[in-house]
Parts: sequence; C-alpha cells; structure tokens
Amino acid sequence: MPYYLRTVGFGHPDELWRIDEDKALQPHLSNALEGIGWFQRTPGKTIWETLADLTPWMGAGGMGPFQRIELGARHYYPRIARPLSMVSNASLCSPSAALESQVVAMGQVQATTLMRRLELICQTVHAAPETLDVYGHEIRNLLILAATEVETHWRGVLVANGCIRRR
Repeated sequence: MPYYLRTVGFGHPDELWRIDEDKALQPHLSNALEGIGWFQRTPGKTIWETLADLTPWMGAGGMGPFQRIELGARHYYPRIARPLSMVSNASLCSPSAALESQVVAMGQVQATTLMRRLELICQTVHAAPETLDVYGHEIRNLLILAATEVETHWRGVLVANGCIRRR
C-alpha cells in the first residue's frame, strides 16, 4: 500500500497516509478506523473521488494536497531526513545520521557559525522590508559562505545516494 503526505498548511504538520484503491487511512492514529483518519471507497468511484466527495480539502480533481512518497515505511535515503512530525527521536527521521556522526557534527558546527554571523549582521541592520536594499561586504560574504555550505551538503547527499561520483 503506497504512502502519501498530506500537506495541511502553515502552522500544521504534514499528515502521513496509506492509500490504495479501496481505502485511505492514517496509520499512526490508534483509532483511525473509528474517525476522520479512515475512508472507504464508495462503490462506483475511485478512492480519490470518494475523498473529494467526503472532505473539504481535496479540491477539484487530481490528488489534492497529497504527495506520494517514493520510499515506503522503514526505508530512507542516506543523509536526507524524513519529515515525521509525530516522532521525537531525531535518529528515526534519518537513520543514516548515526552512521555518519562526523558529517552530522561538522554540519551542525557550520550551521551554528552561519547563524552567529547572521545574528551579527541583524544587530547592525534590522531585518525588515524597508532594509532589503541594504548590501555590504559582510552580507556578501555571508551569502557566499551559505551558498558554499549548501552546495557542499547537497553534493554529500548526491554522493551518498549514488547520483554522482566522488571527486
């Protein structure tokens, strides 16, 4: 049975759903079969048409706010955390984090450094719509450093998943 994420909206966590041709349910709810976390296909209609008829959030046609998850339960891409709002243990969101603790530690140090530099800039230039045209050497350097770090981390993700070769 395929898994889907339902995007609820700003301020609300995404919902995990299991949807096949006959039913849709939220597997993490203990009482899903008794409430809003479960839908049975109406005879003569697809499960998507049934969801559109019974819920206000499907919209006209298609899959509405659902995004299919390519990997099923207990599978993951190395170095990519899965968005699981109902999990408090971070290692469950990215099991590869325990295997690459040095990479994770270096990433945390770089993120902390970037945040400190951003805080220093924001002490001088208040982040507001009126100051968006302010630009100087420190801001330029921070943008270059941030872009370099993002590129380095994405390269690591692509290498760990076999999409590109190591240099």
